[in-house]
Amino acid sequence: MSQPLKNITFCLTGTLSRTRDEYIRIISENGGLVKSAITREVDYLVTGDKTGATKMNKARRFNIPCISENELVNMVNRVTPLGEPPKPREEREKEKGNRFSALEIL
Repeated sequence: MSQPLKNITFCLTGTLSRTRDEYIRIISENGGLVKSAITREVDYLVTGDKTGATKMNKARRFNIPCISENELVNMVNRVTPLGEPPKPREEREKEKGNRFSALEIL
């Protein structure tokens, strides 16, 4: 069984189009984990309508990417811009040193 979310941790916030229990089931069935609060262990914050400022601010402070429900579904279906599976936070952190912002290039 494919587990496209293996070792990836999510936190959910805001008003979602599906119930939280349904998203927790989807994430779990695909190898991911769900936390109820933002911690440094969270890889992605899934945001819905009326997203709370507290979780958003904490996610920014910890450099946690915020994604939409559609982006989560795409991750489950392995639909990413480059056709690559999503990467856990540890791998993204290792790659940070290899990236340049547009301002650094100019």
